[in-house]
Amino acid sequence: MKKVLLISYSFPPANSPAAKRAFYFAKYLPEFNCQSFVLTASNQISSLGYGSSLQEEHIHFVDTPPSFKPGQRTSKEVLKPGLLSSVIRHFLFPDRGIVWAPRALKMGRAFLKKEKDIDCIFATAPSFVNILVALLLSLQFEKKLVLDFRDFYFTKGLFKRFILLRWLDYLLELWAMKRSNHILFISIGMMKCYVERYPFIKSKSSIIYNGIDLQNYPSNTLESSKPNSEVVKLFYAGSLYLNSAHPRDIFIILRLFEMLSKTNAISNYEFHIASNLTPLELKLFEPYLNSGSVKILGVLSQQQVEDYYKQVDACLLLLGNSEQDQFAVPIKVFEYLNTGLPILTLCPSEAEVLELLNESSFNGNCFYGKQFEELNLEVIAHWMKKVKEYTPQGYNQALLMKFDRKEQARTLADLIQQL
Repeated sequence: MKKVLLISYSFPPANSPAAKRAFYFAKYLPEFNCQSFVLTASNQISSLGYGSSLQEEHIHFVDTPPSFKPGQRTSKEVLKPGLLSSVIRHFLFPDRGIVWAPRALKMGRAFLKKEKDIDCIFATAPSFVNILVALLLSLQFEKKLVLDFRDFYFTKGLFKRFILLRWLDYLLELWAMKRSNHILFISIGMMKCYVERYPFIKSKSSIIYNGIDLQNYPSNTLESSKPNSEVVKLFYAGSLYLNSAHPRDIFIILRLFEMLSKTNAISNYEFHIASNLTPLELKLFEPYLNSGSVKILGVLSQQQVEDYYKQVDACLLLLGNSEQDQFAVPIKVFEYLNTGLPILTLCPSEAEVLELLNESSFNGNCFYGKQFEELNLEVIAHWMKKVKEYTPQGYNQALLMKFDRKEQARTLADLIQQL
């Protein structure tokens, strides 16, 4: 049996997508002849709060397993948006996870000195401090290295550090490309971008999409009964990144719905939003909160999110308007597909996710840009009419089997066996 050291700052009970990806690899790798050991932060800060109940007793932790403490703050509560936090961010290399790096290196070194038969180190990023720690440990102990890029870093990354410090990002990314034995990406477009910049990685690159653990949903347990209401309820769960250069601009959709509502082109509706919002961000929603068209739910646990799917008519999927978002295939896509509910999407017009959505149950696709406004209004009006007549059918099992977490762990195990 191969032995793998899995490095991820994020891990349950954190609710973040990074935590889920790391968890499911750790959970299922042993079924495919790969024993996994997890190096994670015992006191982590999560952007989406805590409460995920994905823990498994058989997972071996290198350090103290993370736990949720009442009153534990999210990243938005620790790092308040503003000029100071923006400046500090430029100096935290490679990202704010660097505060964990000294302990991660200490515990990782102690573990590898004791467990000399570890075959491979696997790190998933962001946080890109996972990559840095994995590189240093693999160099010191001469271990095979598999790196998993779920987001762009220097190449097409949205965050641009001060010009001189930006060279540090480039050097870390270049070192990762050269040192790794294999590199994983979460979409075809993302892999193409990296291969174009670093042609020498072509032969050691492949894709493992984000996905969903179908073992958690036997017999279409997320199939919804049609809510008995004249109001169409749309549900969004996830980050909005409202302070970033390319936010998930839900206000575009809210304005379009408002325009259609004023002309009675659509039926009554409500947006139910589960997201971690600062007081300043909440103020942006005030006009819609006052009109009753928006309900803010705060941060929900994974179980609460799954329960909420049964109370709504449709799901809202948001990507930002950037090249990075064009190639993104978020975990939320697979959760939404699993519900069998209609999906309304706002994304770049060339987004890779559209190909996947077009294989699913009916959806409406809206695009960024003033030139698409009339088309978006038509799409929403038509989509809303169909939502009123739609009965949820449960998930498309044949489609989602391609993105099953267990099968993805099998792919990773096969890759590790071949190193």
